[in-house]
Amino acid sequence: MRPRTLIVLFTLVAGVGALIWFFERELPSTDERAKLSKKLVRLDPDSVRAIVLTAGEQRVRLERAGLVRDGGEAGDTDGEWMLAQPRAARADSGEVEGFLRRIRDLEKQRTLEDGSRDQLGLDQPRAEIALEIESGDIILRFGGKIPASSNTIVEVGNGPPFYVVSDSLFEDTAREPNGWRSRDAIPIQESRIEKIEVLNPGTGVVLERSGESFRLVEPIEDLADEDRVSTLLSALIELEIEEFVDQPDRVFEGGAAAVRLTIAGEEEPLLVEIDSSTAAGDLTAVRVGGQVFKADTDLASLLELAPADWRSTSWSDRNIFETESFRVVRSGGESHYERRDGEWWRGDVRIQYSLASAFLRALTGARGVPVDSPVGLGASAAGESHEVGAEGEAEIEIDLESSGSKETLRLWADAEGHLGERSGRATLIRLDSDSAEAFFAKLEELEAVPEDASDQSASD
Repeated sequence: MRPRTLIVLFTLVAGVGALIWFFERELPSTDERAKLSKKLVRLDPDSVRAIVLTAGEQRVRLERAGLVRDGGEAGDTDGEWMLAQPRAARADSGEVEGFLRRIRDLEKQRTLEDGSRDQLGLDQPRAEIALEIESGDIILRFGGKIPASSNTIVEVGNGPPFYVVSDSLFEDTAREPNGWRSRDAIPIQESRIEKIEVLNPGTGVVLERSGESFRLVEPIEDLADEDRVSTLLSALIELEIEEFVDQPDRVFEGGAAAVRLTIAGEEEPLLVEIDSSTAAGDLTAVRVGGQVFKADTDLASLLELAPADWRSTSWSDRNIFETESFRVVRSGGESHYERRDGEWWRGDVRIQYSLASAFLRALTGARGVPVDSPVGLGASAAGESHEVGAEGEAEIEIDLESSGSKETLRLWADAEGHLGERSGRATLIRLDSDSAEAFFAKLEELEAVPEDASDQSASD
């Protein structure tokens, strides 16, 4: 055979092989085809737009959020599911998706070619599942249960054939409507909450987000207590429905406790109302939007806090791990501390890490009672300078630096103890005695490291 003929034949064989590979590379293997042949239906759960479940007189309709009917154009969905019938409510999307996966994975136990629909209990099915899919609806009907087994008869579309499958889906299909509802009362991310308005008469406050924290803006302007705000946010975000209330007028009596949340990306704020008349130990009636339910929550007591209780009691708002350097100025001089390569240094003197950490912990952990700035104090909040140690001026000034930002703290001594000031905050903190004692003790230990310790510290 001529070389040219061999080349032509080789090219043809290679081309045919490439064509076969191209068309069959996505086809399932023999084992995969055997598994697929056992499936009752071939279903992509993501393609399902709505589910209708019928069991006796009960009818439940679940719709994927964003579904548009009556000839409208469907936009992008967010994957969430809603209960549309018998009442409008948010559905538990995880439960719905799990239900669809169980339908997808349901396998045939046997195929029945013969038998009439009335003999198999399909003329009056126990339940029906209708899946609305753009490519064509899928309908499953549950017939009679197989005696002495956990199997049942199922019809796909309009049989025959009919199939024997596990009866596991029937209970889900007959589940009462509230069983599909989400129990997350406020399904939003904490970071999206921009404003918190406590509406209670006499204890109302307004908190607004400022970066990663919140400020108290009404009726007092001050920094908000991070722990209290965090507790409130957790109580709201983690609010879980214990019981659904479908006749709210008979249960929700209302009360003084209410909070309104402004949420990023939402046009209207979210109103949360708490029935403060709830007896101790009982579940509390809550209304979020138009939904009333009962929950185990202490929101009512949180919303009854006085405005002053929302004010920050911290002298500093820095975290220890954020601090890269700090400067301490006293009448006796100035010291500068810097963290380099995982070690703390004062100039060329290496400081025992635990000493610096203990000082910063005492400083950032100092607490007290917020007070209005006395005349002559609080000047650094307005950007003015001080001569530390001069009459009427700060006894100690500390600069904490981290990632290009600086926080300046000042401390005054008076007949009642010590007043602490933070840059950017007009309010002073009357330090409690334990905080002041711990601060001075750790400062003395830090400054006690001698300047001639550099030779010894370098060899440690």
